[in-house]
Amino acid sequence: MTVEHLCVVAGIDGSALTSAICDYAAWISLTLNTPLKLLHTIEAHPNTPLVSELKGSRDKNCTVHLLEDIVEAEQRNSKLHVQKGKQLLAFAYSRVQESGVIELSSLQRQDHLVDALLALAMSIDILVIGVRGRDHEHQADKMGAKLVSIIRSLLKPIFVVNSDFQQPKRIMLAYDGSAAAVRALTMVAQSPLFHQLTCHIVCVNADAQVEKMLDTAKQKLSQSNKLTVITELLLGKPEHVLSAYQAHHNIDLTVMGALGHEHLEDWLLGSFTLKMLTHSTHSLLLVR
Repeated sequence: MTVEHLCVVAGIDGSALTSAICDYAAWISLTLNTPLKLLHTIEAHPNTPLVSELKGSRDKNCTVHLLEDIVEAEQRNSKLHVQKGKQLLAFAYSRVQESGVIELSSLQRQDHLVDALLALAMSIDILVIGVRGRDHEHQADKMGAKLVSIIRSLLKPIFVVNSDFQQPKRIMLAYDGSAAAVRALTMVAQSPLFHQLTCHIVCVNADAQVEKMLDTAKQKLSQSNKLTVITELLLGKPEHVLSAYQAHHNIDLTVMGALGHEHLEDWLLGSFTLKMLTHSTHSLLLVR
């Protein structure tokens, strides 16, 4: 059996966040001493309705010539996408290399992004990706369907970039005592990414049981002697009060557990995870 070597994977598509994705991925790679792989995907487009209609046409000669023209145009378009993708990867490679990352590689796949990531899943340590791609980069209230599918499908930590790079000094752990939140807590306690940082453990609308778990969480982080720990209890709509707390305390990164497949109703109605992605003004690390 082949042993998969873990690496940081950065998904890039040429959106305005590409440089920030490269910078965050480089920081994570250097801090964890983990190889970095740059990934760009080119999605194949199914036959257009026009092609389907032409195939059913009775004028065979006309159909053959038109289909040949369409196929030729699609081939030219495909080659252009490949060329642009290679140029994008070259730019990203150079930028990351300048940051000092040595174990660096790039990969271009003609595949759907989610399928490409699932194929690489066994080797992914952390995925770094933009909060929205080129299709929605100028729509701050929109969430890309690809990102939603990735969060649902990939059982790996996902670092979601939504602003220019700023090396984190203060992080916020959104904590509710759930299994996903405990996993996020464990990652903060153990990962070199968070050494010497200030961590705000914040709980919203807590009951007595969760407050007790909050104290336990503080003790767990404080015992590491690698973090300065602050706890806070808030009231209100979680996505609103957490975003306001983030802004007030100059939080650079929010860490939180992401919902899994069992929360289907939450996904259909608009989950807390997606609301935080929409409201947050800084990057988030989603722990599965």
